[in-house]
Amino acid sequence: MLKPVLVLVFASAAAPLTAVTTVFSDGDFETTWNTVMPTNGLTTNPDSGGGGSQTTTVSATGGNPDAFLDIRLDIGGNNRIVGTFSWREDFTIAPALVGGITNISYSFDAKRGASNNSGNAQAFGIALRQNGIHYYTYNANNLTSWNTYSDSSLTTAELGVYGGESDEAAAGGFETPDFSASGAPITFGYMRLNSTVGSSAFVHGFMDNYSVTVEHNLVPEPSAAVLLGVAGLGLVVRRRPVRS
Repeated sequence: MLKPVLVLVFASAAAPLTAVTTVFSDGDFETTWNTVMPTNGLTTNPDSGGGGSQTTTVSATGGNPDAFLDIRLDIGGNNRIVGTFSWREDFTIAPALVGGITNISYSFDAKRGASNNSGNAQAFGIALRQNGIHYYTYNANNLTSWNTYSDSSLTTAELGVYGGESDEAAAGGFETPDFSASGAPITFGYMRLNSTVGSSAFVHGFMDNYSVTVEHNLVPEPSAAVLLGVAGLGLVVRRRPVRS
């Protein structure tokens, strides 16, 4: 009498991670950007006081080329500072779902518009939000012609924490953003900043061709071979005599 004997045969098939890119870009600004103003207040204490606002409009012509974003900051007197962070919620990526971020690059065009003080510059930069903390880079632009600002390899060291959130960031261990596979979701945007010395002021800043490129790993779906390996990779039937 012959009795079937099941023998498990294991094999391994490692599916490599694939490097991919995700691009967040906006050149027509038809989608709404949400704005928060955590830095609105006194220069000595940005979290208190007030005296400023941001108004954002889209101009159909005059950009680099065509449509562009016109960002006006109005700043009250008494040495006030007004800073804003603006986001598109769909410009979000979750490092934990893509095997970690390996590189971030960005580019956008900017120039200064009208102001009641010709010496005013509108500070600006790329921004990101993670774990409720605002991080940003910083440039001061007083140019009245379009200029491109870019960085081909944005590092965590280049991103500062908004000062009003420094204590919160330190308490949570979020002094720098986390690009690793254990990092929380990241939303990308931009920041704008202006201050006054004594008297009120307004200044327009223009932006066009906003683009952020995120390089990350694509976590692969299990291949057929891998699934077979996990499941037991084959049942081999071997016959042998059974003693009576």
